[in-house]
Amino acid sequence: MNKESSKPLIVSSQYTLPFLQLDPRRFEDLCLRVCALKYDLKNIEHPGRSGADGGGDIRGYLQKDGKEILIIIQVKRYEKISKGDLVEALDKILVESPNFSGEFWIITSASVSKNARDQFGEDAIKKNVNFRIIEGSVLEGDVRSLPEVLEEFFATPIKALSRDPTASKIIKRLQLFEDEFLMELDRSFAGNSVLINERQKLMGDILRVAMLELRSEMALFSENLEDLMRIQMTAMRMIGNYKFAGETVDGRPLWGADQACKALLENESKRAEFRKLCEALRSRIRQDFS
Repeated sequence: MNKESSKPLIVSSQYTLPFLQLDPRRFEDLCLRVCALKYDLKNIEHPGRSGADGGGDIRGYLQKDGKEILIIIQVKRYEKISKGDLVEALDKILVESPNFSGEFWIITSASVSKNARDQFGEDAIKKNVNFRIIEGSVLEGDVRSLPEVLEEFFATPIKALSRDPTASKIIKRLQLFEDEFLMELDRSFAGNSVLINERQKLMGDILRVAMLELRSEMALFSENLEDLMRIQMTAMRMIGNYKFAGETVDGRPLWGADQACKALLENESKRAEFRKLCEALRSRIRQDFS
């Protein structure tokens, strides 16, 4: 498998980093790099890589108040983490090193609730252990501050754009989206009032996926993204017009015939606006790259 294609894709800076899509070992590797570059750990070891993590997944030393302190880290690539998970991780270290006198860190992809953090803190104090919890949102901020780590572990839109300076890929995707969206809109709603909810969901899915793909490649162009949002709003109104024009309750039209016709006629003007917006955006993209 191509190494680049195996990296999780960052859709844009508005979306959280997909830590859970990383292999558990790759997530450990990422945490190791952050520890060295962001947290200033020295003489780092990675026992977790060999599976021998009784003494922690990562070990290193930190200069603090003129002293060199041993840091033992457990890495948890979890979607959710509880107080029990935190306590279990610490106890595992204390079984291996009952006289441990350094700092115990947990780095996790999950969010840690205040309740879990407070209860774990009480347990750690009773066991006379200093600790630090680095949860997902904090880790994300640290990773984003290290461009070399971001590029090593994730496929970024910026890199995709740099491989396509002519913008041909963006323009082709936009054209494909426009054509497929309008074709599916016609096919889905023409005489299919019984399936209206199912079809509307399908159209919503097509719209969502297409917009995410386009945004991922246009992340550098804020003006163009505003144009894209206008296209999305117009498309959503088109879906809504078809929905209400064909909706029935107990087999009877939700709207009267005049209202349904008015909605469909309005939709024709929205189709024209939609095509106009798509063409304007294609022209803007060509100018940006020229």
